[in-house]
Amino acid sequence: MRVVLGLRIALSLASLALGSAAEAIPRLAPTHPLRGLPLLVTHASRLFEEEGRTAPGLDAWVADFKARGETVVFLLSDADEGDAGWLGADLQPSYAIPSRSGEHELEMRTHQMAIAGGYWSLCMSGTVGDAAAAAFPHIPKAARGPSRGRRVFEVHAYLPAVYEDPHALRHPGQEMSIIPELQELGREAPLDEYLRVLGPRAFARSLKSVTQTALGSAAEHLVLELDGERQWSFRGTGQKDRELRLRLWSRLASWN
Repeated sequence: MRVVLGLRIALSLASLALGSAAEAIPRLAPTHPLRGLPLLVTHASRLFEEEGRTAPGLDAWVADFKARGETVVFLLSDADEGDAGWLGADLQPSYAIPSRSGEHELEMRTHQMAIAGGYWSLCMSGTVGDAAAAAFPHIPKAARGPSRGRRVFEVHAYLPAVYEDPHALRHPGQEMSIIPELQELGREAPLDEYLRVLGPRAFARSLKSVTQTALGSAAEHLVLELDGERQWSFRGTGQKDRELRLRLWSRLASWN
């Protein structure tokens, strides 16, 4: 998959070089810790999601956070070429930083964040993992409820604004072949399309398997939650007092 991805990036860069350059995204790194509910957008670029199917979801998600007065951070895959294929119409984030693989050193003084971009299984997981690692030491342990005694870090994801390669999702025990139903999606697609094709149960089962591999080391307790209703819990290999809660939203109406 990484070889194919590399070829796609090279071809996309060549194509972008022939076209007119997009308006530059101003580079500015935060000089203070992120608080509240920051939105981190990882590699929302045609270098990876060539057809731009997540663009409408990304625009809606970014606009929602700006309307709330929250911080929006773009993580750009390449400091020189990344702007040309940026998917969103809004090129004025609060901050924008280079990040080759989704990694970052942002200071987090919050118990929650939101995400967009992709890939869920690769660079975006790197973004979430680094954010969680920075945030957990500053989160007090829950005093009551099912998460009592744990530090809980919540990550909100708007499914139409997050892309993934169909080959990344697998039914448990069938790691070597694409799920047949996903062939109709073709190349990278927004996660809400996976939900539509697979249905909630199969979608959660496949995403859980990917997440356990990509983010299992972030916490011992991981939770997938869909539209504030259904949820699936599973184990990671991280510290025992840490819980990573991934809250997935298929509709902005559910989120709001």
